Amino acid sequence: MARAPRVVDVYIRVSRIGSREHTITEEEQERDARRFADGHGLTVAEVFRDIDRSGGTLDRPGLQAVLERVEAGITSGVVVAYLSRLSRDTTQGLDLLNRVQAAGGTVFAPNLPDYTTADGKMLTTIQLAVDAGYRERKREELETAKAHAIEAGIPVSNRAPTGYRKDKKSRRLIIDPVSAPVVRQVFESRAAGAGPTELAKLLEAHGVATSQGSKTWTKQAVRALIQNRTYTGELSYGRNDEGGPRYVKTAAHPAIVSPDLWRRAQQPAAPRPAPARSIGGEFSLTGVLRCAVCGYSLAATTTSRGRRIYRCQGRHSGGTHDGWSVQAEVLEPAIEELFWEQVGTLTAVGREPEAPTDAPLHEALAHAQAQFEQVKTPEAQEAFGADYLTVVKERRLAVQAAEEELDRATAAGMRRMTSAQVVELRDVWDDLTPVERRELIAATFDLVALRRDGNEVRFAAWPIGTAPYGLSRRGFRTRAEFHPLDLPDDARLLTLQDPHERSSESIERGVRHRRSKPRPNSRQRRDGP
Repeated sequence: MARAPRVVDVYIRVSRIGSREHTITEEEQERDARRFADGHGLTVAEVFRDIDRSGGTLDRPGLQAVLERVEAGITSGVVVAYLSRLSRDTTQGLDLLNRVQAAGGTVFAPNLPDYTTADGKMLTTIQLAVDAGYRERKREELETAKAHAIEAGIPVSNRAPTGYRKDKKSRRLIIDPVSAPVVRQVFESRAAGAGPTELAKLLEAHGVATSQGSKTWTKQAVRALIQNRTYTGELSYGRNDEGGPRYVKTAAHPAIVSPDLWRRAQQPAAPRPAPARSIGGEFSLTGVLRCAVCGYSLAATTTSRGRRIYRCQGRHSGGTHDGWSVQAEVLEPAIEELFWEQVGTLTAVGREPEAPTDAPLHEALAHAQAQFEQVKTPEAQEAFGADYLTVVKERRLAVQAAEEELDRATAAGMRRMTSAQVVELRDVWDDLTPVERRELIAATFDLVALRRDGNEVRFAAWPIGTAPYGLSRRGFRTRAEFHPLDLPDDARLLTLQDPHERSSESIERGVRHRRSKPRPNSRQRRDGP
Protein backbone atom coordinates (compact mmCIF):
# COMPACT_ATOMS: atom_id res chain seq x y z
CA MET A 1 0.00 0.00 0.00
CA ALA A 2 1.42 3.37 -1.05
CA ARG A 3 2.11 5.85 1.74
CA ALA A 4 0.18 9.14 1.57
CA PRO A 5 2.43 12.10 0.65
CA ARG A 6 3.25 14.61 3.35
CA VAL A 7 1.73 18.07 2.88
CA VAL A 8 4.10 21.01 3.34
CA ASP A 9 4.25 24.74 2.63
CA VAL A 10 6.97 26.51 0.67
CA TYR A 11 8.53 29.55 2.33
CA ILE A 12 10.35 32.27 0.37
CA ARG A 13 12.28 35.22 1.80
CA VAL A 14 14.02 37.95 -0.17
CA SER A 15 15.98 40.74 1.48
CA ARG A 16 16.52 43.53 -1.02
CA ILE A 17 18.81 45.63 1.20
CA GLY A 18 21.67 46.67 -1.07
CA SER A 19 22.31 43.97 -3.64
CA ARG A 20 23.22 41.13 -1.30
CA GLU A 21 20.81 38.63 -2.75
CA HIS A 22 20.47 39.59 -6.39
CA THR A 23 21.16 35.96 -7.41
CA ILE A 24 18.39 34.47 -5.23
CA THR A 25 15.10 35.62 -6.72
CA GLU A 26 11.60 34.62 -5.67
CA GLU A 27 11.20 32.50 -8.79
CA GLU A 28 14.49 30.67 -8.23
CA GLN A 29 13.64 29.92 -4.61
CA GLU A 30 10.20 28.57 -5.46
CA ARG A 31 11.63 26.49 -8.31
CA ASP A 32 14.34 24.92 -6.12
CA ALA A 33 11.94 24.33 -3.21
CA ARG A 34 9.35 22.62 -5.42
CA ARG A 35 12.05 20.52 -7.06
CA PHE A 36 13.26 19.39 -3.63
CA ALA A 37 9.67 18.63 -2.53
CA ASP A 38 8.97 16.55 -5.65
CA GLY A 39 12.18 14.61 -5.17
CA HIS A 40 11.29 13.71 -1.58
CA GLY A 41 7.62 12.83 -2.10
CA LEU A 42 6.25 15.99 -0.52
CA THR A 43 3.04 17.71 -1.62
CA VAL A 44 3.16 21.52 -1.67
CA ALA A 45 0.02 23.16 -0.25
CA GLU A 46 0.71 26.91 -0.31
CA VAL A 47 3.60 29.32 -0.92
CA PHE A 48 4.28 32.08 1.61
CA ARG A 49 6.56 35.04 0.91
CA ASP A 50 8.31 37.66 3.00
CA ILE A 51 9.73 40.31 0.68
CA ASP A 52 12.20 42.91 1.88
CA ARG A 53 12.54 41.16 5.25
CA SER A 54 15.73 40.53 7.17
CA GLY A 55 16.70 37.02 8.17
CA GLY A 56 17.93 38.32 11.52
CA THR A 57 14.42 38.38 13.02
CA LEU A 58 11.53 35.92 13.22
CA ASP A 59 8.96 38.73 13.18
CA ARG A 60 7.87 38.07 9.60
CA PRO A 61 4.18 37.67 8.60
CA GLY A 62 4.79 34.92 6.06
CA LEU A 63 6.99 32.89 8.41
CA GLN A 64 4.54 33.24 11.29
CA ALA A 65 1.72 32.04 9.05
CA VAL A 66 3.77 28.96 8.12
CA LEU A 67 4.53 28.18 11.78
CA GLU A 68 0.88 28.59 12.78
CA ARG A 69 -0.20 26.14 10.06
CA VAL A 70 2.34 23.56 11.28
CA GLU A 71 1.28 23.96 14.92
CA ALA A 72 -2.39 23.70 13.93
CA GLY A 73 -1.71 20.41 12.15
CA ILE A 74 -2.68 21.77 8.72
CA THR A 75 0.74 20.91 7.29
CA SER A 76 3.55 18.62 8.36
CA GLY A 77 6.39 21.06 7.70
CA VAL A 78 7.96 23.70 5.50
CA VAL A 79 10.35 23.58 2.53
CA VAL A 80 12.92 26.33 1.85
CA ALA A 81 15.38 26.58 -1.02
CA TYR A 82 18.25 27.30 1.41
CA LEU A 83 18.45 27.23 5.20
CA SER A 84 19.43 30.92 5.19
CA ARG A 85 15.97 31.77 3.81
CA LEU A 86 14.55 30.57 7.13
CA SER A 87 16.98 32.42 9.42
CA ARG A 88 20.35 34.14 9.48
CA ASP A 89 20.68 34.07 13.26
CA THR A 90 22.16 31.01 14.93
CA THR A 91 20.13 31.10 18.15
CA GLN A 92 16.85 32.03 16.50
CA GLY A 93 17.38 29.45 13.78
CA LEU A 94 17.86 26.64 16.30
CA ASP A 95 14.82 27.80 18.29
CA LEU A 96 12.76 27.81 15.10
CA LEU A 97 13.81 24.27 14.20
CA ASN A 98 12.97 23.10 17.71
CA ARG A 99 9.58 24.82 17.57
CA VAL A 100 8.66 23.07 14.32
CA GLN A 101 9.91 19.75 15.63
CA ALA A 102 7.96 20.16 18.90
CA ALA A 103 4.79 20.67 16.83
CA GLY A 104 5.41 17.38 15.03
CA GLY A 105 6.63 19.05 11.84
CA THR A 106 9.84 19.04 9.82
CA VAL A 107 11.94 21.70 8.11
CA PHE A 108 13.23 20.64 4.69
CA ALA A 109 16.13 22.28 2.84
CA PRO A 110 18.79 20.95 0.44
CA ASN A 111 21.62 22.12 2.72
CA LEU A 112 19.99 21.08 6.01
CA PRO A 113 21.39 17.94 7.69
CA ASP A 114 19.27 15.57 9.77
CA TYR A 115 19.09 17.86 12.80
CA THR A 116 17.37 15.18 14.93
CA THR A 117 20.74 13.45 15.52
CA ALA A 118 23.70 14.68 17.55
CA ASP A 119 25.96 15.02 14.50
CA GLY A 120 23.14 16.62 12.56
CA LYS A 121 22.57 19.23 15.27
CA MET A 122 26.28 20.07 15.24
CA LEU A 123 26.34 20.44 11.46
CA THR A 124 23.12 22.46 11.52
CA THR A 125 24.57 24.81 14.13
CA ILE A 126 27.67 25.26 11.98
CA GLN A 127 25.56 25.97 8.89
CA LEU A 128 23.47 28.54 10.75
CA ALA A 129 26.64 30.15 12.14
CA VAL A 130 28.05 30.40 8.61
CA ASP A 131 24.83 32.03 7.39
CA ALA A 132 24.84 34.44 10.35
CA GLY A 133 28.50 35.31 9.71
CA TYR A 134 27.73 35.98 6.06
CA ARG A 135 24.95 38.34 7.12
CA GLU A 136 27.22 40.23 9.54
CA ARG A 137 30.01 40.51 6.95
CA LYS A 138 27.61 41.85 4.33
CA ARG A 139 26.20 44.28 6.87
CA GLU A 140 29.68 45.66 7.53
CA GLU A 141 30.36 45.94 3.79
CA LEU A 142 27.04 47.68 3.27
CA GLU A 143 27.74 50.10 6.13
CA THR A 144 31.12 51.00 4.61
CA ALA A 145 29.54 51.50 1.21
CA LYS A 146 26.94 53.85 2.72
CA ALA A 147 29.61 55.94 4.41
CA HIS A 148 31.56 56.26 1.16
CA ALA A 149 28.38 57.13 -0.78
CA ILE A 150 27.38 59.92 1.62
CA GLU A 151 30.91 61.33 1.55
CA ALA A 152 30.74 61.38 -2.27
CA GLY A 153 27.36 63.15 -2.17
CA ILE A 154 25.43 60.12 -3.45
CA PRO A 155 22.14 59.38 -1.63
CA VAL A 156 21.74 55.91 -0.15
CA SER A 157 17.98 55.77 -0.78
CA ASN A 158 16.81 54.32 -4.07
CA ARG A 159 14.21 57.07 -4.50
CA ALA A 160 14.88 60.76 -4.75
CA PRO A 161 12.90 63.06 -2.43
CA THR A 162 10.04 64.99 -3.99
CA GLY A 163 11.51 68.03 -5.73
CA TYR A 164 14.67 66.20 -6.80
CA ARG A 165 15.65 63.52 -9.28
CA LYS A 166 18.80 61.48 -9.65
CA ASP A 167 21.37 62.26 -12.31
CA LYS A 168 21.96 59.05 -14.24
CA LYS A 169 25.71 59.55 -14.58
CA SER A 170 26.79 60.99 -11.22
CA ARG A 171 23.88 59.43 -9.24
CA ARG A 172 23.68 62.68 -7.27
CA LEU A 173 20.52 64.66 -6.61
CA ILE A 174 19.60 67.41 -9.04
CA ILE A 175 16.65 69.78 -8.84
CA ASP A 176 13.44 68.80 -10.62
CA PRO A 177 12.33 72.04 -12.32
CA VAL A 178 8.64 71.04 -12.17
CA SER A 179 8.15 69.96 -8.56
CA ALA A 180 10.93 71.92 -6.80
CA PRO A 181 9.08 75.30 -6.93
CA VAL A 182 6.01 73.63 -5.38
CA VAL A 183 8.15 72.16 -2.60
CA ARG A 184 9.58 75.60 -1.85
CA GLN A 185 6.05 77.02 -1.79
CA VAL A 186 5.11 74.31 0.72
CA PHE A 187 7.94 75.39 3.05
CA GLU A 188 6.97 79.05 2.71
CA SER A 189 3.31 78.29 3.43
CA ARG A 190 4.26 76.17 6.41
CA ALA A 191 6.46 78.94 7.80
CA ALA A 192 3.46 81.28 7.47
CA GLY A 193 1.33 78.92 9.59
CA ALA A 194 -0.36 76.58 7.05
CA GLY A 195 -1.34 73.16 8.40
CA PRO A 196 -0.58 69.69 6.94
CA THR A 197 -4.03 69.32 5.37
CA GLU A 198 -3.73 72.63 3.51
CA LEU A 199 -0.22 71.72 2.33
CA ALA A 200 -1.42 68.29 1.16
CA LYS A 201 -4.10 69.95 -0.98
CA LEU A 202 -1.48 72.33 -2.40
CA LEU A 203 0.76 69.44 -3.49
CA GLU A 204 -2.15 67.46 -4.93
CA ALA A 205 -3.47 70.51 -6.80
CA HIS A 206 -0.12 70.83 -8.61
CA GLY A 207 -0.02 67.09 -9.40
CA VAL A 208 3.11 66.50 -7.29
CA ALA A 209 3.56 62.89 -6.21
CA THR A 210 5.32 61.57 -3.11
CA SER A 211 8.74 59.97 -3.38
CA GLN A 212 6.92 56.63 -3.40
CA GLY A 213 4.87 57.67 -6.43
CA SER A 214 1.57 58.17 -4.62
CA LYS A 215 -0.56 61.11 -5.70
CA THR A 216 -2.25 61.21 -2.28
CA TRP A 217 -0.49 63.22 0.42
CA THR A 218 -1.25 62.18 3.97
CA LYS A 219 -0.42 64.33 7.00
CA GLN A 220 2.45 61.99 7.82
CA ALA A 221 3.90 62.38 4.33
CA VAL A 222 3.67 66.19 4.54
CA ARG A 223 5.38 66.24 7.93
CA ALA A 224 8.16 63.99 6.63
CA LEU A 225 8.74 66.38 3.73
CA ILE A 226 8.88 69.42 6.04
CA GLN A 227 11.32 67.73 8.42
CA ASN A 228 13.67 66.48 5.68
CA ARG A 229 16.96 68.39 5.77
CA THR A 230 17.81 67.13 2.28
CA TYR A 231 16.06 70.24 0.94
CA THR A 232 18.80 72.41 2.52
CA GLY A 233 21.44 70.60 0.45
CA GLU A 234 22.41 68.27 3.29
CA LEU A 235 22.78 64.52 2.79
CA SER A 236 22.68 62.16 5.77
CA TYR A 237 21.96 58.59 6.75
CA GLY A 238 21.36 56.67 9.98
CA ARG A 239 21.50 57.77 13.62
CA ASN A 240 24.36 57.70 16.10
CA ASP A 241 24.15 57.10 19.85
CA GLU A 242 23.45 60.80 20.49
CA GLY A 243 20.51 60.82 18.09
CA GLY A 244 22.28 62.76 15.34
CA PRO A 245 22.99 61.53 11.81
CA ARG A 246 25.56 58.74 11.57
CA TYR A 247 26.84 59.92 8.19
CA VAL A 248 26.32 63.50 7.03
CA LYS A 249 27.62 65.79 4.30
CA THR A 250 26.62 69.41 3.90
CA ALA A 251 26.36 71.11 0.49
CA ALA A 252 26.10 67.69 -1.14
CA HIS A 253 23.65 68.92 -3.81
CA PRO A 254 21.74 72.09 -4.78
CA ALA A 255 19.39 73.32 -2.06
CA ILE A 256 15.70 74.02 -2.65
CA VAL A 257 15.22 76.02 0.57
CA SER A 258 17.62 78.01 2.72
CA PRO A 259 18.52 76.84 6.23
CA ASP A 260 16.63 79.83 7.64
CA LEU A 261 13.42 78.92 5.75
CA TRP A 262 13.77 75.29 6.83
CA ARG A 263 14.03 76.37 10.50
CA ARG A 264 11.03 78.69 10.22
CA ALA A 265 9.00 75.83 8.71
CA GLN A 266 9.75 73.70 11.77
CA GLN A 267 8.27 76.43 14.00
CA PRO A 268 5.48 77.93 11.91
CA ALA A 269 3.80 81.19 12.83
CA ALA A 270 0.91 80.82 15.30
CA PRO A 271 1.05 77.01 15.57
CA ARG A 272 -2.06 75.29 16.86
CA PRO A 273 -1.19 73.83 20.30
CA ALA A 274 -1.63 70.10 20.66
CA PRO A 275 -4.25 69.12 23.24
CA ALA A 276 -2.75 67.72 26.43
CA ARG A 277 -4.62 64.43 26.56
CA SER A 278 -3.68 60.78 26.91
CA ILE A 279 -4.95 59.24 23.70
CA GLY A 280 -3.53 55.73 23.95
CA GLY A 281 -4.55 55.24 27.58
CA GLU A 282 -8.22 56.20 27.07
CA PHE A 283 -9.17 53.67 24.38
CA SER A 284 -9.69 49.92 24.73
CA LEU A 285 -9.78 49.02 21.02
CA THR A 286 -6.62 50.70 19.67
CA GLY A 287 -4.87 48.49 17.13
CA VAL A 288 -7.81 46.06 16.92
CA LEU A 289 -10.23 48.02 14.71
CA ARG A 290 -9.78 48.24 10.94
CA CYS A 291 -11.73 49.97 8.19
CA ALA A 292 -13.34 47.39 5.91
CA VAL A 293 -13.08 49.78 2.94
CA CYS A 294 -9.30 50.25 2.87
CA GLY A 295 -8.03 47.72 5.41
CA TYR A 296 -6.09 50.30 7.45
CA SER A 297 -6.31 50.55 11.25
CA LEU A 298 -8.69 53.08 12.74
CA ALA A 299 -7.13 55.95 14.66
CA ALA A 300 -8.18 56.61 18.25
CA THR A 301 -8.60 60.34 18.78
CA THR A 302 -10.95 63.00 20.12
CA THR A 303 -13.10 65.65 18.53
CA SER A 304 -12.61 69.36 19.09
CA ARG A 305 -15.11 69.07 21.95
CA GLY A 306 -13.17 66.24 23.59
CA ARG A 307 -15.46 63.40 22.54
CA ARG A 308 -13.65 60.09 22.02
CA ILE A 309 -13.96 58.59 18.54
CA TYR A 310 -12.41 55.93 16.31
CA ARG A 311 -11.76 57.34 12.84
CA CYS A 312 -10.56 56.40 9.38
CA GLN A 313 -9.49 59.63 7.75
CA GLY A 314 -9.80 58.04 4.29
CA ARG A 315 -6.46 59.40 3.05
CA HIS A 316 -3.67 56.87 2.68
CA SER A 317 -0.72 56.31 0.37
CA GLY A 318 -2.82 53.72 -1.47
CA GLY A 319 -5.59 56.19 -2.34
CA THR A 320 -8.58 57.93 -0.80
CA HIS A 321 -12.16 57.19 0.18
CA ASP A 322 -14.81 58.96 2.22
CA GLY A 323 -13.56 59.26 5.78
CA TRP A 324 -15.80 58.30 8.67
CA SER A 325 -15.81 57.95 12.44
CA VAL A 326 -17.81 56.32 15.21
CA GLN A 327 -18.20 57.35 18.84
CA ALA A 328 -16.10 55.27 21.23
CA GLU A 329 -18.73 55.11 23.97
CA VAL A 330 -21.17 53.55 21.48
CA LEU A 331 -18.76 51.14 19.77
CA GLU A 332 -16.76 49.81 22.71
CA PRO A 333 -19.72 48.11 24.50
CA ALA A 334 -20.72 46.41 21.23
CA ILE A 335 -17.22 44.99 20.71
CA GLU A 336 -17.08 43.92 24.34
CA GLU A 337 -20.23 41.85 23.76
CA LEU A 338 -18.38 40.04 20.96
CA PHE A 339 -15.52 39.47 23.42
CA TRP A 340 -17.81 37.89 26.02
CA GLU A 341 -19.45 35.67 23.41
CA GLN A 342 -16.00 34.46 22.36
CA VAL A 343 -14.44 33.81 25.78
CA GLY A 344 -17.54 32.88 27.80
CA THR A 345 -17.19 32.90 31.58
CA LEU A 346 -13.65 33.22 32.89
CA THR A 347 -12.91 32.68 36.59
CA ALA A 348 -9.77 32.89 38.66
CA VAL A 349 -8.78 31.87 42.18
CA GLY A 350 -6.67 34.61 43.64
CA ARG A 351 -4.13 34.89 46.40
CA GLU A 352 -3.12 37.80 48.56
CA PRO A 353 -0.12 39.45 46.88
CA GLU A 354 2.36 41.70 48.55
CA ALA A 355 0.96 45.19 48.68
CA PRO A 356 3.26 47.49 46.70
CA THR A 357 3.72 51.09 47.71
CA ASP A 358 2.50 53.74 45.30
CA ALA A 359 4.71 56.48 46.75
CA PRO A 360 7.47 56.18 44.08
CA LEU A 361 4.84 56.31 41.33
CA HIS A 362 3.29 59.45 42.82
CA GLU A 363 6.76 61.00 43.00
CA ALA A 364 7.51 60.05 39.39
CA LEU A 365 4.20 61.59 38.26
CA ALA A 366 4.85 64.80 40.21
CA HIS A 367 8.34 65.06 38.70
CA ALA A 368 7.03 64.51 35.16
CA GLN A 369 4.28 67.11 35.67
CA ALA A 370 6.82 69.62 37.00
CA GLN A 371 9.07 69.04 34.00
CA PHE A 372 6.09 69.51 31.65
CA GLU A 373 4.99 72.76 33.32
CA GLN A 374 8.57 74.04 33.26
CA VAL A 375 8.87 73.68 29.51
CA LYS A 376 5.61 75.60 28.83
CA THR A 377 7.25 79.00 29.16
CA PRO A 378 8.53 81.55 26.64
CA GLU A 379 12.01 81.18 28.12
CA ALA A 380 12.03 77.45 27.49
CA GLN A 381 10.78 77.96 23.93
CA GLU A 382 13.62 80.36 23.26
CA ALA A 383 16.19 78.06 24.88
CA PHE A 384 15.23 74.92 22.94
CA GLY A 385 14.76 76.71 19.62
CA ALA A 386 13.88 74.37 16.75
CA ASP A 387 13.65 71.39 19.14
CA TYR A 388 11.00 73.04 21.33
CA LEU A 389 7.93 71.19 19.98
CA THR A 390 9.76 67.87 20.20
CA VAL A 391 10.72 68.51 23.84
CA VAL A 392 7.14 69.52 24.72
CA LYS A 393 5.80 66.33 23.14
CA GLU A 394 8.35 64.15 24.93
CA ARG A 395 7.53 65.66 28.33
CA ARG A 396 3.79 65.42 27.72
CA LEU A 397 4.18 61.74 26.83
CA ALA A 398 6.25 61.27 30.01
CA VAL A 399 3.34 62.63 32.06
CA GLN A 400 0.92 60.30 30.27
CA ALA A 401 3.17 57.30 30.89
CA ALA A 402 3.48 58.14 34.60
CA GLU A 403 -0.32 58.53 34.88
CA GLU A 404 -0.93 55.17 33.21
CA GLU A 405 1.64 53.45 35.45
CA LEU A 406 -0.03 54.87 38.56
CA ASP A 407 -3.50 53.89 37.24
CA ARG A 408 -2.34 50.31 36.69
CA ALA A 409 -0.90 50.11 40.20
CA THR A 410 -4.08 51.56 41.70
CA ALA A 411 -6.28 49.14 39.74
CA ALA A 412 -4.09 46.23 40.81
CA GLY A 413 -4.53 47.21 44.45
CA MET A 414 -8.31 47.34 44.04
CA ARG A 415 -8.37 43.85 42.57
CA ARG A 416 -6.40 42.05 45.27
CA MET A 417 -8.18 38.84 46.28
CA THR A 418 -7.98 36.55 49.23
CA SER A 419 -6.71 33.00 48.70
CA ALA A 420 -10.22 31.53 48.94
CA GLN A 421 -11.93 34.01 46.64
CA VAL A 422 -13.13 33.01 43.17
CA VAL A 423 -13.60 35.98 40.86
CA GLU A 424 -15.17 36.16 37.42
CA LEU A 425 -13.62 38.42 34.81
CA ARG A 426 -16.97 40.15 34.27
CA ASP A 427 -17.04 41.18 37.94
CA VAL A 428 -13.72 43.04 37.72
CA TRP A 429 -14.09 44.25 34.12
CA ASP A 430 -15.19 47.74 35.17
CA ASP A 431 -12.11 48.02 37.43
CA LEU A 432 -9.71 47.29 34.58
CA THR A 433 -7.95 50.15 32.83
CA PRO A 434 -8.58 50.66 29.09
CA VAL A 435 -5.04 49.41 28.44
CA GLU A 436 -5.75 46.14 30.29
CA ARG A 437 -9.05 45.68 28.44
CA ARG A 438 -7.27 46.30 25.14
CA GLU A 439 -4.70 43.60 25.94
CA LEU A 440 -7.45 41.06 26.66
CA ILE A 441 -9.44 41.94 23.54
CA ALA A 442 -6.30 41.88 21.36
CA ALA A 443 -5.42 38.46 22.79
CA THR A 444 -8.85 37.23 21.66
CA PHE A 445 -9.27 38.87 18.23
CA ASP A 446 -6.79 39.49 15.43
CA LEU A 447 -8.97 42.34 14.25
CA VAL A 448 -12.48 43.75 14.09
CA ALA A 449 -13.47 45.22 10.70
CA LEU A 450 -16.09 47.96 10.39
CA ARG A 451 -17.93 49.68 7.57
CA ARG A 452 -20.17 52.70 8.15
CA ASP A 453 -23.13 53.59 5.96
CA GLY A 454 -24.99 56.62 7.22
CA ASN A 455 -26.07 55.95 10.80
CA GLU A 456 -25.44 52.21 10.55
CA VAL A 457 -22.18 50.41 11.25
CA ARG A 458 -21.64 46.79 10.21
CA PHE A 459 -18.81 44.97 11.96
CA ALA A 460 -17.36 41.50 12.34
CA ALA A 461 -14.47 39.99 14.31
CA TRP A 462 -11.66 37.65 13.26
CA PRO A 463 -10.56 35.45 16.21
CA ILE A 464 -6.86 34.92 16.89
CA GLY A 465 -5.13 33.06 14.07
CA THR A 466 -7.78 33.75 11.41
CA ALA A 467 -6.79 37.21 10.13
CA PRO A 468 -6.43 37.54 6.33
CA TYR A 469 -2.87 37.56 4.99
CA GLY A 470 -1.43 40.82 3.65
CA LEU A 471 -3.31 43.44 5.67
CA SER A 472 -2.83 47.11 4.83
CA ARG A 473 0.09 48.68 6.68
CA ARG A 474 1.47 52.16 6.98
CA GLY A 475 5.04 52.59 5.81
CA PHE A 476 7.19 52.42 2.73
CA ARG A 477 7.79 48.67 2.57
CA THR A 478 4.29 47.70 1.53
CA ARG A 479 2.52 48.12 -1.77
CA ALA A 480 0.59 51.37 -2.04
CA GLU A 481 -2.87 49.90 -2.51
CA PHE A 482 -5.97 49.15 -0.44
CA HIS A 483 -6.64 45.68 0.98
CA PRO A 484 -10.41 45.74 1.69
CA LEU A 485 -11.93 43.34 4.21
CA ASP A 486 -15.08 41.44 3.19
CA LEU A 487 -17.63 41.40 5.99
CA PRO A 488 -19.54 38.10 6.32
CA ASP A 489 -23.29 37.92 5.82
CA ASP A 490 -23.84 37.50 9.55
CA ALA A 491 -21.94 40.70 10.43
CA ARG A 492 -23.37 42.64 13.36
CA LEU A 493 -25.29 45.87 12.84
CA LEU A 494 -25.00 48.90 15.10
CA THR A 495 -27.36 51.85 14.67
CA LEU A 496 -25.96 55.23 15.68
CA GLN A 497 -27.88 58.28 16.78
CA ASP A 498 -27.92 61.12 14.27
CA PRO A 499 -25.59 63.75 15.78
CA HIS A 500 -27.84 66.48 14.34
CA GLU A 501 -30.90 65.18 16.23
CA ARG A 502 -31.35 66.33 19.81
CA SER A 503 -32.21 63.66 22.35
CA SER A 504 -35.59 63.75 24.10
CA GLU A 505 -33.78 64.33 27.39
CA SER A 506 -31.99 67.44 26.09
CA ILE A 507 -35.23 68.74 24.56
CA GLU A 508 -37.04 68.27 27.87
CA ARG A 509 -34.24 70.10 29.69
CA GLY A 510 -34.64 72.96 27.22
CA VAL A 511 -38.39 73.06 27.80
CA ARG A 512 -37.90 73.20 31.58
CA HIS A 513 -35.31 75.95 31.13
CA ARG A 514 -37.70 78.05 29.04
CA ARG A 515 -40.49 77.52 31.54
CA SER A 516 -38.33 78.64 34.45
CA LYS A 517 -37.15 81.76 32.62
CA PRO A 518 -39.95 83.11 30.36
CA ARG A 519 -38.88 85.51 27.66
CA PRO A 520 -40.13 89.12 28.16
CA ASN A 521 -42.55 90.40 25.57
CA SER A 522 -41.83 93.39 23.36
CA ARG A 523 -43.47 95.90 25.73
CA GLN A 524 -41.50 94.58 28.71
CA ARG A 525 -38.26 94.85 26.74
CA ARG A 526 -39.15 98.40 25.70
CA ASP A 527 -40.51 99.77 28.95
CA GLY A 528 -38.21 97.90 31.29
CA PRO A 529 -39.15 96.37 34.67
